[in-house]
Amino acid sequence: MLLIAGDGAFGLNGMDLETCVRFGAPVVCVVGNDGGWGQIRNPQLSFFGAERVVATSLPTTRHDGIVEALGGRGALVTKPADICPALERALASGEVWCVNVVLDPSAFRRYIGAPKWPPITPSARAAPAEPWRRSAPLGVSGGPRAGPEPAW
Repeated sequence: MLLIAGDGAFGLNGMDLETCVRFGAPVVCVVGNDGGWGQIRNPQLSFFGAERVVATSLPTTRHDGIVEALGGRGALVTKPADICPALERALASGEVWCVNVVLDPSAFRRYIGAPKWPPITPSARAAPAEPWRRSAPLGVSGGPRAGPEPAW
Protein backbone atom coordinates (compact mmCIF):
# COMPACT_ATOMS: atom_id res chain seq x y z
CA MET A 1 0.00 0.00 0.00
CA LEU A 2 1.27 3.47 -0.84
CA LEU A 3 0.28 6.46 1.26
CA ILE A 4 1.18 10.00 0.22
CA ALA A 5 0.91 12.69 2.91
CA GLY A 6 2.17 16.14 3.69
CA ASP A 7 4.25 16.77 6.79
CA GLY A 8 1.32 18.39 8.59
CA ALA A 9 -0.96 15.43 7.89
CA PHE A 10 1.76 13.00 8.91
CA GLY A 11 2.23 14.90 12.15
CA LEU A 12 -1.44 14.34 12.93
CA ASN A 13 -1.71 10.72 11.77
CA GLY A 14 1.79 9.23 11.59
CA MET A 15 1.37 7.10 14.70
CA ASP A 16 -0.97 4.90 12.66
CA LEU A 17 2.17 3.40 11.15
CA GLU A 18 2.89 1.81 14.54
CA THR A 19 -0.25 -0.27 14.01
CA CYS A 20 1.00 -1.21 10.55
CA VAL A 21 4.33 -2.34 12.05
CA ARG A 22 2.56 -4.32 14.77
CA PHE A 23 0.34 -6.15 12.27
CA GLY A 24 2.99 -6.51 9.56
CA ALA A 25 1.07 -4.45 7.00
CA PRO A 26 3.44 -3.45 4.18
CA VAL A 27 2.75 0.29 3.98
CA VAL A 28 5.03 2.82 2.34
CA CYS A 29 4.32 6.39 3.38
CA VAL A 30 5.82 9.16 1.25
CA VAL A 31 5.89 12.42 3.20
CA GLY A 32 6.16 15.64 1.21
CA ASN A 33 7.99 17.65 3.87
CA ASP A 34 7.79 21.36 3.02
CA GLY A 35 8.03 22.50 6.63
CA GLY A 36 4.59 23.98 6.92
CA TRP A 37 0.84 23.83 7.05
CA GLY A 38 0.48 24.30 3.28
CA GLN A 39 -3.31 24.18 3.25
CA ILE A 40 -3.26 27.21 5.55
CA ARG A 41 -0.08 28.96 4.42
CA ASN A 42 -0.84 29.14 0.69
CA PRO A 43 -4.25 30.83 1.05
CA GLN A 44 -2.74 33.25 3.60
CA LEU A 45 -0.02 34.13 1.08
CA SER A 46 -2.60 34.62 -1.65
CA PHE A 47 -4.99 36.73 0.39
CA PHE A 48 -2.69 38.71 2.65
CA GLY A 49 0.88 38.50 1.34
CA ALA A 50 4.05 37.13 2.94
CA GLU A 51 4.18 39.78 5.68
CA ARG A 52 0.94 38.50 7.22
CA VAL A 53 1.46 34.74 7.07
CA VAL A 54 1.31 33.49 10.66
CA ALA A 55 1.60 30.18 12.49
CA THR A 56 2.11 28.03 9.40
CA SER A 57 5.76 26.98 9.72
CA LEU A 58 6.84 23.58 10.96
CA PRO A 59 10.36 22.30 11.55
CA THR A 60 11.75 19.93 8.93
CA THR A 61 10.97 16.92 11.09
CA ARG A 62 12.69 13.59 10.57
CA HIS A 63 9.50 11.60 10.08
CA ASP A 64 11.62 8.75 8.72
CA GLY A 65 13.32 8.54 12.13
CA ILE A 66 9.96 8.47 13.90
CA VAL A 67 8.88 5.45 11.83
CA GLU A 68 12.20 3.75 12.54
CA ALA A 69 11.60 4.30 16.26
CA LEU A 70 8.22 2.60 15.81
CA GLY A 71 9.91 -0.46 14.29
CA GLY A 72 9.62 0.43 10.61
CA ARG A 73 12.21 1.66 8.15
CA GLY A 74 12.93 5.16 6.91
CA ALA A 75 14.72 7.13 4.23
CA LEU A 76 15.43 10.84 4.14
CA VAL A 77 15.40 12.21 0.59
CA THR A 78 16.90 15.64 -0.04
CA LYS A 79 17.68 15.38 -3.78
CA PRO A 80 15.19 14.58 -6.57
CA ALA A 81 17.53 11.93 -7.99
CA ASP A 82 17.22 9.95 -4.73
CA ILE A 83 13.42 9.62 -4.78
CA CYS A 84 13.17 6.66 -7.18
CA PRO A 85 15.85 4.51 -5.49
CA ALA A 86 14.28 5.13 -2.07
CA LEU A 87 10.79 4.23 -3.35
CA GLU A 88 12.04 1.12 -5.13
CA ARG A 89 13.81 -0.07 -1.97
CA ALA A 90 10.75 0.63 0.19
CA LEU A 91 8.15 -0.90 -2.14
CA ALA A 92 10.23 -4.06 -2.67
CA SER A 93 10.77 -4.65 1.06
CA GLY A 94 7.32 -5.71 2.20
CA GLU A 95 7.88 -3.63 5.35
CA VAL A 96 6.55 -0.38 6.79
CA TRP A 97 8.53 2.55 5.40
CA CYS A 98 8.53 6.31 5.58
CA VAL A 99 10.17 8.03 2.63
CA ASN A 100 10.58 11.56 3.96
CA VAL A 101 11.06 13.88 0.95
CA VAL A 102 12.27 17.36 1.90
CA LEU A 103 10.64 19.93 -0.38
CA ASP A 104 11.18 23.62 -1.07
CA PRO A 105 8.24 25.41 0.60
CA SER A 106 8.10 28.03 -2.14
CA ALA A 107 7.97 25.48 -5.00
CA PHE A 108 4.19 25.11 -4.83
CA ARG A 109 3.69 28.78 -5.56
CA ARG A 110 6.42 28.94 -8.22
CA TYR A 111 5.35 25.92 -10.28
CA ILE A 112 1.64 25.59 -9.62
CA GLY A 113 1.11 29.29 -9.31
CA ALA A 114 -0.92 31.07 -6.71
CA PRO A 115 -4.53 31.81 -7.48
CA LYS A 116 -5.07 35.40 -8.42
CA TRP A 117 -7.50 36.29 -5.66
CA PRO A 118 -8.83 39.81 -5.56
CA PRO A 119 -7.56 41.83 -2.61
CA ILE A 120 -9.69 41.65 0.50
CA THR A 121 -11.49 44.93 1.01
CA PRO A 122 -13.69 46.00 3.92
CA SER A 123 -16.82 45.29 1.85
CA ALA A 124 -15.52 41.80 1.05
CA ARG A 125 -15.23 41.10 4.79
CA ALA A 126 -18.95 41.68 5.29
CA ALA A 127 -21.05 38.67 6.22
CA PRO A 128 -21.38 36.43 3.16
CA ALA A 129 -24.69 35.60 1.61
CA GLU A 130 -26.15 32.41 2.98
CA PRO A 131 -26.16 30.07 -0.03
CA TRP A 132 -27.25 27.14 2.12
CA ARG A 133 -30.63 28.71 2.82
CA ARG A 134 -33.29 27.12 0.68
CA SER A 135 -35.95 29.08 -1.10
CA ALA A 136 -38.37 26.21 -0.54
CA PRO A 137 -38.25 23.05 1.55
CA LEU A 138 -36.71 19.96 0.00
CA GLY A 139 -39.11 18.10 -2.24
CA VAL A 140 -41.49 21.03 -2.59
CA SER A 141 -42.18 22.28 -6.09
CA GLY A 142 -39.66 24.95 -6.92
CA GLY A 143 -37.22 23.73 -4.26
CA PRO A 144 -33.64 22.85 -5.11
CA ARG A 145 -34.29 19.11 -4.95
CA ALA A 146 -37.21 16.89 -5.82
CA GLY A 147 -37.72 13.45 -4.41
CA PRO A 148 -37.88 11.88 -0.96
CA GLU A 149 -36.31 13.50 2.06
CA PRO A 150 -32.96 11.99 3.07
CA ALA A 151 -33.17 9.38 5.81
CA TRP A 152 -30.79 11.33 8.03
